Parts: sequence; C-alpha cells; structure tokens
Amino acid sequence: MIVTFYSFKGGVGRSMLAVETAAQLARRGRSVIVWDLDLEAPGIQKIPKLAEIDALCAKGTLDMLLDLQGAQESEAADYQGPERALRDSILDLADGRIAKAGGRLSFLLPGKLDDSYGARYAALDWARLFQPEKGPGIDFFFRVAQLLTEDLGYDYLVIDSRTGYTDLGSLCAVHLPDLVVLVYTLGDQNLSGLERVVNAVTRRQAADRSLRVYRVANKVPGDPRLKNAVSRRMSEFGSRNLEPHLVVPLRPEWLLGDAVPSLERGAGAAAMPELTRLADELERTREELIAAAEREIQERRVRRLGREREDEPGALRRRELFERAKRFEEQVADLFRLLGYQATVGYTQKAMQFDIRLEMPGAAIPQDALVECKDTDRPVGQREVREFAAKVASARKGDRRSYQAIMIARSRFADNAHAEAAEAFVQLRTHDDLMRLLVDLGPSLDACIRGYEGTELERLYVEQELVFQGEVEPGRKPPAYPASQAVLDWLDRPGENLLALLGDFGSGKTSLCKHLGHLLARRALEKREGARLPVVIDLGQARSAAVSLENILANHFQSLTSRPINPSALLHLNRAGQLLLIFDGFDEVVGYLEPLQFAESLRQILRAAEGRAKVLLTCRTNFFRDRPQEVSELRGPSGLISTPGATRLYEEIRDRPEAQIAYLLEFSESQVEQYLERALPPPADWQAFRRQIRDTYNLDDLARRPFLLDMIVTTLPGVLAGARGREVNVADLYEAYSARWFDHAAGQLGIVRRYAEDLLAHLARFIWDSPDGRVHYQVLADKAREFLGSHLPPGISLERL
Repeated sequence: MIVTFYSFKGGVGRSMLAVETAAQLARRGRSVIVWDLDLEAPGIQKIPKLAEIDALCAKGTLDMLLDLQGAQESEAADYQGPERALRDSILDLADGRIAKAGGRLSFLLPGKLDDSYGARYAALDWARLFQPEKGPGIDFFFRVAQLLTEDLGYDYLVIDSRTGYTDLGSLCAVHLPDLVVLVYTLGDQNLSGLERVVNAVTRRQAADRSLRVYRVANKVPGDPRLKNAVSRRMSEFGSRNLEPHLVVPLRPEWLLGDAVPSLERGAGAAAMPELTRLADELERTREELIAAAEREIQERRVRRLGREREDEPGALRRRELFERAKRFEEQVADLFRLLGYQATVGYTQKAMQFDIRLEMPGAAIPQDALVECKDTDRPVGQREVREFAAKVASARKGDRRSYQAIMIARSRFADNAHAEAAEAFVQLRTHDDLMRLLVDLGPSLDACIRGYEGTELERLYVEQELVFQGEVEPGRKPPAYPASQAVLDWLDRPGENLLALLGDFGSGKTSLCKHLGHLLARRALEKREGARLPVVIDLGQARSAAVSLENILANHFQSLTSRPINPSALLHLNRAGQLLLIFDGFDEVVGYLEPLQFAESLRQILRAAEGRAKVLLTCRTNFFRDRPQEVSELRGPSGLISTPGATRLYEEIRDRPEAQIAYLLEFSESQVEQYLERALPPPADWQAFRRQIRDTYNLDDLARRPFLLDMIVTTLPGVLAGARGREVNVADLYEAYSARWFDHAAGQLGIVRRYAEDLLAHLARFIWDSPDGRVHYQVLADKAREFLGSHLPPGISLERL
C-alpha cells in the first residue's frame, strides 16, 4: 500500500507525522519504507533518532535521477534502470522493539547531505524529466514504487512529499498513492492552497475510486482562551470540504526539537492517542484494499470457471497447463535478460507463434534467436525438435534474419532429440543449464577443491559438532550434531534461508567452511541431482571495499578469475536454489567498524537470503551475544563477553522465521585424540604427547580449540626440549609460535627477523596507545610505511616491502 503525506506549505509537521506513523506500523510487525521525496528541502535524515541512518547514507533518489538524466543525455544503451542503485540506497533502522515485533523500518533518502548536495540538485533538469510524452521522470517514480511494494515486498510505502504545486508534488499526491494524508495547520495560506489540491484529488477519485483521502489538522492550539477562534477556523475549513478527519493538538515541546515518540526510549504513541488513530486508519484502509482486490480476483475466477464449465470437459486442466507454460516462458525470458538479451515473450511471424524472440543490442555482429520453451516433466523428443527447426527455418526466410534456434526444457531431452538437434543446428538447454550460464562457477568450484584436497587441513580434519539455538533450553543439555551432516540436512529443509554459525576464535569455523565447500564442489562435479554449488567467500578479503553485497560478490570472483561477473545474475541463481553462499568471517568485516554500523553490514549479507536461497554465515560468538550457559557446559566457557553492538546483530536474525543460529563446539576428548593421532603418526607417540598436554598448566583447556591445538603440536616439542626441566607455560608456546611466524614472514619478504620484530613492536605500540585500542587497517599500513622508511634493510626497497 502506498501512502503519501502531503502539505501545501512547509512547517506543518508533515515529515514528523510520516515518520511517526511509519514507526508505529513497524512496531506492529509491518514492513515499512519511508521515501523522502522532498528533494528540494530534505530533512527526515536530520531527525536526531535517525542519526545512524544519516551517517550511513551515501546515495539516494537524487543520485538515481542524475544517473537517469545522464543516460538520457548520452543516449546510453546500457542503462539498466534504478533496480541495482535502489537496493544499495535502502537503509534499515536498527530498533530492538521493531525487530522484536517482527517489523522492519527502512528509509530511501534523497542522498548524502554534504556540501555538494545543492549543486547536484541544481543539475537536475526537471522540465526535461517531466517533458510530456517523452520525459522519463514519471516512469522512473512509478518503477521505483513498484520495486518497493512488489519486488521488495514492503507492506507500506510512506512517501514524504514535496510541497506546493510542482510536477513531483502532483505525482506524489495524486498519481502514486492509494491513500493521501493531507496535513495542514489552520492558517489562511493552507486553506486556499489545499483547496486546489483537494479538487485535483477529487477529480482523480472520479476516475479511480481506489484513491482515499485522509485530512489531518496538525498543531491545533489547545489553549482554552483560543477555543472559539479554533472553532471558527474549523467551520471555515468544513465549509470548503476540508474538515479534518483527525485533529492533532499542538505540543509546545515539539517546537524545540524533532522528536518521534515511537522511537524515543520510555516514550510511545500511547501518550498521543491521535497518532495511534492515524496508524489505525492506514491499517483499516489496507485491509479494505486487500479485501477488494481479493473479491475482484474471485469474481474473475468465477466468471472464467463459468465459461469453462460450459466448454467441453478438461477445459480447466488446459487452462492450468496454459498458465503454467506462460509462467515458464517468463522465467526463461528473465534469464536471457540477465544474460544481456532483449527478450520479447510471444512473437508472431505470419501465422507462426514463437515463445520468445531474442535480440542482443549493441553487438558487433547482430545476434537474434527464437526460443521454444517446453514445460513438461517428460523428456522432449526428436519430433518436437524437428518441428521447431522447421518453424525457425521458415521465420529466417520471412524476416530475412539469421535466427539461431534454441529449445529450453524444464526437465530433460531424449537421446534421439540430441541427434536431431545436432543435424538441424538447434541448441538444447535445460532450465538449470540456462541458469548456470548466468555465472561461470567453475573458478569457484576449482578454488573449493584446491583449497582442501592435498592440504594439511584434509589430512588432519576432524569432524566437529554443533548445537542449534532453537534447542537450547534453560537447565537442559542441548543435543549436539556432527557439523557437516547438520549443515547438509539444513540445506534440504525448505524455508530456512540463513544459518548463522557462531564460534570463538580458533574454534574451526573456517576449516568447516572449507570442508563443506570441497564436499559440495565434488558433488556438483559428479552432477548429483539437486546438488547446490558452493561459493565460499572469505570476508576478510572484503574489508577494502564498501561493504555492500554486490561488492563482496564481485571482489570475490575478481580474486578467482579475470572474467567479470554479474552479481545480480549470481543472486538470481541463489534465489532459485542453485547455490550455497558461505560468508566466512563476518567478524572480519565489522571488526574495524563502529558498533552502530554492525547492523547495516549484516543486512547486506541478509539480502542474499531470499527465495529458495541458502546462506551460511560464520562469525565469532561475541559479535552477536554471550555464549549460552547450556552450550558452555558442553565444552567449557568461552571466556569472552559480547562486543558492543552485538545485541543489535542478534536481534536482526533472532526473530527471522527463516533464520537458524548454531554454535560450533570445541573439540571433545575423543576429537582431540583423533587429531593428535593424525598429526603425530608413528614413530611419534601421540598418547605420550597427550599426557604432556595434560601435565602442562592450562594447556589442556587450550587444546580444545583446533587452532590452538595445532599451535601446541607445532611448538610444544621444541619448547619442552629448550626448557631443560623447568615448568612450561602458555607464554612459552606463544613465543615459540611467534618465532616460527617471524622466520616465515622474513623469508617471504627477504628481510632478517629483527626488522620484522621491530615493525610488529612499533605497530603494536601504536594500537596500544590509540584511544579505543583499535586502528583502521589503512592507517596501520601508512604507519608501517612510515616506520620502514627510516629502518629499511640494506638492499630492500620500500616499494617491495
């Protein structure tokens, strides 16, 4: 449902009412997006409670309009519309009460309000955008509204409209909404101006009865001494059909700030029943619109069934098959569009009907094709291929075009169909084949296999266990499952899009991801039916880019291949149930961000968890919450408390019905023994080594974590030999392990160990002295260059280092 808040004059409290109403609806469990279209004087993002949104805003509606204008001026053929930029511009407000209610409150803002905003706004050619019949502006705003309400599925689109008599104001108040909320005060300027707006809306109502109007008189004085004056003004407004449906009294304290009651802690709409009534009216109107639409659908169905009952038996079944075939044709056309084609569904050449016609615009050599779609569960046979080839041959002569012939099947082709196709030059593809043409996933599968097969990880891998948050109950020991099989079982469960796997540092999250990636890659190469293709993304490599989902995906594939990929096509594959996206190390992304930015980074990942998608996200537990006591009792306490901002992250996924949270458990005693037996083959005595671990103070607890157990295996023998009988402690192990790392790093860089140690000591001191104990990695790199500039080893250039 689209709701516009419109006022003829500014300063009447329109924006505050829009945001307050949106917040109330979100706290009722609705998904709501506020679209600020007061581009000339934007102000919503400067509301104090929206400071987080303002800080995150990089682009918005103004930037999308400038892109559209630039494409129009340059006649760019590759302009793809606002779809991608729109998703990048939407910002969600992190509010615990909204999340608990299952709601969502998002904002689409004009753009970043920096010093350049005025110049960017002035660069817009409004006359050209709204040029009659030619201007693309109207189509742009209708398309964005459609994307928000239909594609992204928001329950409410709340528009904060530009004021006055403008093209954009008319579009917002008359043409876009299902309901327009007219906000005004009782002044003379509002009376004369608003009357013209109401007349325009009334004319629209005559043509479209679905448009509703709700009038709100705001900031009405409640002083008893002004009672008669207010009554006279109300009568005057009523005489012009402007009597308000709702009167909101003036609150003097609101004149000193921009408070939004439903977003204030300790305050709420209960203090102002008038504002609750406005949200109630929107809910009632939405229910009426939904009921009216359902009645219309039902009436159409009854009329259609009545006609079909008059026909021969089987008409209803034929109708169902026809509608299913048409849906399949649209799905295939969408896939070709993602591949860069212009796809026309339902092309007729003389008396011949073709399902889809394809054109490749801008190609050096024109590429045209005709497509036949076979939505059937049985194999497509030789005869169908031969008949289609004959139709295409006739169309080539009729249109004088060298059409390619492509046949797409829902299921598969018979063996004789392939032989016929080879002779008749018809390309045969299944729907799944076509989907996998969208993105070359070969490099991703190769990376999954190379990163595991023949490595130390494969030789030493020990299956761990995990516990699901949903099975953690106070005072009860939760069941533990083998981790790999638990994830594979989760892949088979419909409706569960996201699995957040939490574990402490060194607990084996990355090892599990690599193991799963290898397992699924092998299944995919063996062409097992229903096998999902794994894409394992190390989020530690995504830190240098803006943390958007598209950037993360593009950067990952750039590290694997020189061929560019289309992130939208990859996400389409994911939504269609073809992939498992594994995002490993979310803590690497947010580790250098401010806590207020944690939630927005997570929302970027959650955007991938749509449709039939499967997304596995790993992170250190303390970035989401403290580890539950029941989980700690299974393998021992974590020793970490939650990070600032963790509660927001946990709330983001806790109440999502499609999300699961699991905790990766540290090694049990039997798993420690399995690891040691593999890491220390004969003639080494792994059992004696296990006793040494138990006899070393505090070492037994550390051995439960896979990473630390590896460190113990690597360093303990040398430490014990050098100790000469004295007691060995954890500090000795860390020193020995660090020494091995220094030697390795020095060998890679071609410098002696002393320079590496001096550099690390310098950077550690710099971090220690920083106000909050952390430094952005780019600042750290600058400090390293600064230090090495005065400590360069002989014969080593700064550029090489």
